[in-house]
Amino acid sequence: MNQGSNLRELGRKLANDKSLVLLAGVILPNALAVGAELFYVGLPPRTLAIVLYGCIAALSGRVRPALLVAAYIAVLAFDTISSIAAAFYIAQIDLVGYLHLGSNINIFASPLYTALAAGFLMLIAANVASIARLRTHAGRGALALLAIGTVITAGWDRIANASPHYDFGPSASAGVPFESAVQQSGFIKLASAQPTKGRHVLLVLVESLGVLVDPSLRDLVSAPLRDAELRERYDLTEGRTVFFGSTSYGEMRELCQTRESYKAVIEGDDPVCLPDLFDQQGYRTVSVHGFNHAFYDRTKWYPKIGFARSIFMENLQTPVRRWCGGPFVGPCDVDLATGIGERLATAKQPQFIYWLTLNTHVPVRVGQATPRFRCKEQGGAFHDIEVCSMAELWADLFQAVAKLAKEHPDLEVLMVGDHAPPLWRRSARAMFEPGLVPWFRLTPRRTEAEEDVMSGAVSSLLRPTR
Repeated sequence: MNQGSNLRELGRKLANDKSLVLLAGVILPNALAVGAELFYVGLPPRTLAIVLYGCIAALSGRVRPALLVAAYIAVLAFDTISSIAAAFYIAQIDLVGYLHLGSNINIFASPLYTALAAGFLMLIAANVASIARLRTHAGRGALALLAIGTVITAGWDRIANASPHYDFGPSASAGVPFESAVQQSGFIKLASAQPTKGRHVLLVLVESLGVLVDPSLRDLVSAPLRDAELRERYDLTEGRTVFFGSTSYGEMRELCQTRESYKAVIEGDDPVCLPDLFDQQGYRTVSVHGFNHAFYDRTKWYPKIGFARSIFMENLQTPVRRWCGGPFVGPCDVDLATGIGERLATAKQPQFIYWLTLNTHVPVRVGQATPRFRCKEQGGAFHDIEVCSMAELWADLFQAVAKLAKEHPDLEVLMVGDHAPPLWRRSARAMFEPGLVPWFRLTPRRTEAEEDVMSGAVSSLLRPTR
């Protein structure tokens, strides 16, 4: 009985103590973020959310606990959505619209995401419990302590987490001149030139392929494209282009030469896009992607921009040999290359094939690629096991595309990243150039007559916008 009375007395003291206000306003709401920072998981700046959490605690004693809890849940939703949106280059309003796609993602395939989900639930429970116990402040001293704690936490967050890597969401493109790999590489000319006999065109949008800062590491990844046998038949050119937004914006950038969202197509916009132009030149237009057909509404807008056929995980013509990926599980990218090769070998008309890869979506699963870089040995040459594992997957993909080019010597190829890898750790993000993706073009060596035809192709059919 005495023990129970002592606990109740302690509870009453805490409810009127300055420390509880500080706990509810500064420490608990930011505990998961601070804990993640200690384990080298970086987050985008959360300055506004930190201030709002402090304001909620400052209202204790003036507002009913139920309203405080509701306000906390609202700020938590804003905090979560804004952090994820900035990390993955997604507009906040778009992310809200994508929530229904969550059933297609196996979050618990990632130990990191599983740990964050568990911590998130515990954080909610702890914050709701602390807010519900707030009754009154311990005078002006509690508010002063809360204000000081909030300002210090918000200032530290701004200094520690500000990074140019988070500044490439869709809205950041305003006023920036348009560019794309399709334009920079000259690939765009293919869409307005009559195909020669046996010629096919392959555009590969590579998931999370960023520009590595270290040129020696860039060369390791793209080494398959410099194979001696391949270089006898092809000219290799390469460059880099700026990106804004997530994967679907990368698709619109390269397929339709615009920075608008794919939703504009669904809502009635009619941009001039590569599939339409290749169709007009007599090509069979095909898209290939190893994930769910409903993701990003691709079954709605792909036909509208000119794809005659779209192949997804659900309608693959060949059995799946292996499954790859973490939360985004699908057929291994390199296995899809085999099906693309079979399509090229049996084609009765020129093919324009657009291939959107999947397996290098963050977080990647270690050990699903050829162990060429010895990633398990302290990250190999990359000194980072996650980046190294992504690099092995990219190198396998490059090797698969090089093999396609060798088997089909008239194949035109352009490979380009959709966006830089949205890695959680600062050290890993720092290995990549902010806001840039690389491109690689393989051009079959032609006669002078063929070059004259290509140089006269009219690229103005595609009108770049915004």
